[in-house]
Amino acid sequence: MQPKEKERLLKYLDDALLAANELETYGVLSPSKFAFNNVKWIAERGIEIISEALKRAQTIQPNIEITNLYKIFATRNKIAHEYDLVDPLSIILNREKSYTRIDSRN
Repeated sequence: MQPKEKERLLKYLDDALLAANELETYGVLSPSKFAFNNVKWIAERGIEIISEALKRAQTIQPNIEITNLYKIFATRNKIAHEYDLVDPLSIILNREKSYTRIDSRN
């Protein structure tokens, strides 16, 4: 992998982690700080950023191992395309207690 590609890969993985941390902090742990609509927008945007950043990381390193990657993509697509049927906040609040594992061997 070229140094520039590695730099971009690390940036995308960092973007995904940062968005996940923000989502955890503001969208789940402190919902009383925000009106429901604000929390809903935070959840939608967080999932959108995580999905896009991981998609870009996968483009750079196709063999990267990210658990539940296609579930992450599917969740983002469901929110984007079925926005009137899906409550992204319920996806966050009802998620499994497993976390995505990223392994960027190479």
